[in-house]
Amino acid sequence: MSILALLVIFAVAVAAGFAVLLLEQFRHDRRSRTAFCMTCGQYHPRHSAHR
Repeated sequence: MSILALLVIFAVAVAAGFAVLLLEQFRHDRRSRTAFCMTCGQYHPRHSAHR
């Protein structure tokens, strides 16, 4: 295999790794934000108790 092909494969692997990290960060940000509650109509963390 030529060096150019190895560099292309390495670049694709690095890009895929960055894509995975970026998607994981988006998932974490979305899960950690306060959600709009359909029961009481306020914003609070998920699965909070309604009294």
